Amino acid sequence: MESDSIQNYSLNLQKDNIIRSGIVLYICSNTKKITILCSEEGKLELFFHERKILYNGLLISFLIEKRNLIIKEILPIHFKFDNEFLNFYHLTLELCKNFLPVGFNSKEIFNLLNFLYFFCSLFKESNFNQKLLLYKLFQHLNLTFFEEKSEILKKIYVIPIDRMVKGEIDLKIERELDDWIKKCLDLNPDIFKLKSSLFFKEVGIL
Repeated sequence: MESDSIQNYSLNLQKDNIIRSGIVLYICSNTKKITILCSEEGKLELFFHERKILYNGLLISFLIEKRNLIIKEILPIHFKFDNEFLNFYHLTLELCKNFLPVGFNSKEIFNLLNFLYFFCSLFKESNFNQKLLLYKLFQHLNLTFFEEKSEILKKIYVIPIDRMVKGEIDLKIERELDDWIKKCLDLNPDIFKLKSSLFFKEVGIL
């Protein structure tokens, strides 16, 4: 399955007439390389030589020409980050950059970050909603442990993120989320190497 994804990834990079949507996960100015989470093809590693200013976390539409990224449009961000929310947003980007295999198609992960991009006001003032999104993201990235989840977490797993974050804060569910995420962190200590891993202390998970 993974080899098929990588093969499809290599073939798709030769197509230069398809406009794709993607979120910038990381830009390395020294090597002119850029990592994109693409809506259709998962994580792509490309070259970027344009003079347009890009930042990590921006949503863009683009073409690919022989592994070079050609920007068609940069979709504006209609909000301002404070430091705490910026740390959370960067955490989602770092998790995808470091734990999602190249070329592995995961539209669910793109949809999560795309929803966060356009509806950040639902997350900005709510640590509870941030934890709900991480709960979804950890599972899509296979950063989970194999013990049986509680009945509460089983129920909320099948609820779409847009419905989950519009409900009232439930302290019992939040305690379940804290415990579950902490166990995932114990299983994946490399997460603590991420620059934004301080988030887990800031919101009381650790």
